[in-house]
Amino acid sequence: VLVIVYEYKFLKNKLQSFMAQNKNFDIKEPDADALNGIEFESENQSEQFFLFPEQIILIKSAGNYIEIIYKQNEKVSRRMIRNTLAYAEKLLAHHPFLIRCHRSSVVNINCIQKVNKTSEGLKLDLLDYSRAVNVSRQYVLKVREALEHPQ
Repeated sequence: VLVIVYEYKFLKNKLQSFMAQNKNFDIKEPDADALNGIEFESENQSEQFFLFPEQIILIKSAGNYIEIIYKQNEKVSRRMIRNTLAYAEKLLAHHPFLIRCHRSSVVNINCIQKVNKTSEGLKLDLLDYSRAVNVSRQYVLKVREALEHPQ
């Protein structure tokens, strides 16, 4: 019984000394932005891809895949993931600056450089992306509202 009491006191002293040492370290809470990343996952869960929403320029539907065009370290990259645009749209629901503008594309409104009105409708010129993105008639109002009242 005495051995147990001595062991208890020894461990209690060790714990107090470790706690005192930890107070000397500058412990920081995780940054809120670090927790707001998006993890894209393929339909069969064989591949995952993590991005921060601000990095996304455009997400396009490409058959059974989505093509994510994003900017990382000042370089534009592309990534294909086997999943649907509806899946991507659900992941992006909490990020109002990423909006659907066509049945085949979701765009980051912060990356819109210019809006062109043509006989075919609206076309968006994006920063760091060379091709114009079409806005279908059913999404014109949504895109205009997002551009007038960015969040």
